[in-house]
Amino acid sequence: MNDQIQTKITKTILASALKEQGEAFVTRDLGVQREILEGLEDTINAPQVLVITGLRRVGKSTLLAQIANKYLKEGFYFVNFEDERLLNFQVSDFDLLHETLISLFGEKKTFLFDEIQNVPEWERFVRRLHDQGYKFIVTGSNASLLSQELGTRLTGRSVRIELFPFSFREYLKFKKVKTPNLEVLTTKQKGNLRKLANEYMAFGGIPDALKYPELAVHKALYDDVLYRDIATRYKLDNVRSLKELAFYLVSI
Repeated sequence: MNDQIQTKITKTILASALKEQGEAFVTRDLGVQREILEGLEDTINAPQVLVITGLRRVGKSTLLAQIANKYLKEGFYFVNFEDERLLNFQVSDFDLLHETLISLFGEKKTFLFDEIQNVPEWERFVRRLHDQGYKFIVTGSNASLLSQELGTRLTGRSVRIELFPFSFREYLKFKKVKTPNLEVLTTKQKGNLRKLANEYMAFGGIPDALKYPELAVHKALYDDVLYRDIATRYKLDNVRSLKELAFYLVSI
């Protein structure tokens, strides 16, 4: 009984978390504008639920902020379900969530749900309010929001896009290098571009890994994908064999 009282989501905790999240979200560093952003207007204006998937740490939350800044001038609700204060959030808490959002920010018609996969059966609430005319944009990792699973959860109600690491053009923007005219390059430009291309091939396009090169972001990402997205998801007992197979594949 005591455990149930301690883990229950209360309106006070919820209101505090949502207020802090909202304030942090609207002041978030938007970073490098993703190339995919320009082509999303029709999808955002369409009634379907927009589902943004992608590798961990690929920048889904930042893309969500860019979408809000560019397209959602009439307002929105933002909820980050990675917040530890929402750790025990259940599908039965969504009505309380909606009530609390209205009391804090007034009535809005658009919900932005970050890392929605942390809530079991989240699609029940989304489907119910979507049918009432609300718009949803949700993010989650590839491992939890596979297209075939969404097909049964939100049949005919969702559009899925996948976000990838920085392209080379986005990498150049991150490095604050103006993309030269590729048809007319000087010898110096060719040399500098080749150097940047080699760096891009070596370090990749994971935003956090580029922003914080002193941290072992790639190693942490590799372990998360291997152990959390694969081993845990598929309940694999022989993790050692999985690790050896992964090492072999990346070494080819």
